Amino acid sequence: MTVFRTAAARFIFIVAVVALCLKAGGYVVLAQDAAGCNLNQAEFDELASVQTNPSLDFLEEIRAELKIRRGLLLQTVLCAIKEADELRLNLNQAPTINPDAKQLQEKLGGQIEDALNYYKLQKSKINDLGIQGSKDFAKELRVWRESNYKPLSLRIFNFIIWSKNQDIIQTAQNRINQINRAVVFLRLIDNEEIQNLFKDAETSFGEALSENQAALNSIREFGTPADSLGHIKTSLEGLALTYQKFFELSEAIGKLLHTD
Repeated sequence: MTVFRTAAARFIFIVAVVALCLKAGGYVVLAQDAAGCNLNQAEFDELASVQTNPSLDFLEEIRAELKIRRGLLLQTVLCAIKEADELRLNLNQAPTINPDAKQLQEKLGGQIEDALNYYKLQKSKINDLGIQGSKDFAKELRVWRESNYKPLSLRIFNFIIWSKNQDIIQTAQNRINQINRAVVFLRLIDNEEIQNLFKDAETSFGEALSENQAALNSIREFGTPADSLGHIKTSLEGLALTYQKFFELSEAIGKLLHTD
């Protein structure tokens, strides 16, 4: 009965973990959709006061404006470098045992390194920019971030979530194996209710495994971030249902054995 008490005791905990993972997935999308290190017009409010300051002559105005523009660009690029470096660190720390996942982790690591090098190269150009050059620089940086960095960062975030979910999946696999052995040992394999509950648990877990693999495939094959995250969520929902069946199994077996 230890197996079933353990399954029941851990059911609420596992479902809570699943819920947190699902919420984390939603947070990732929201976080990446935020402005973050992107340049925006609000950051240039100080320029207006310089451009309308009657006490400055033409050259003084140009120098003041250029100083502000370069400062804002530097601040933005430094922010982007920090952001990408933190993402690289989180990616490297993601637990991976699966050989395919390990290979994908290394590939994503190389891509985030390339992004870091791009930002560092852009940083080295800032001090040589003129007024028009700074405007072009800001526009090009924003376009590059939207078309290159943002999709990459979403792939990496989804991979990190996927990687951290593997412990939950392995725990469910271990639980199925334990319950199967206990059901056979207790000679409950001929009980229809027990059989049906166990089959339901296996079915839910099989679907969770399938979606888990689909999530990895989507990340590896450049599926949309929403598609990858959708597979991750469906996999976790399958795990939650699996643990629900574990709980019901524990209850049913407890009644059969006249235990609390």
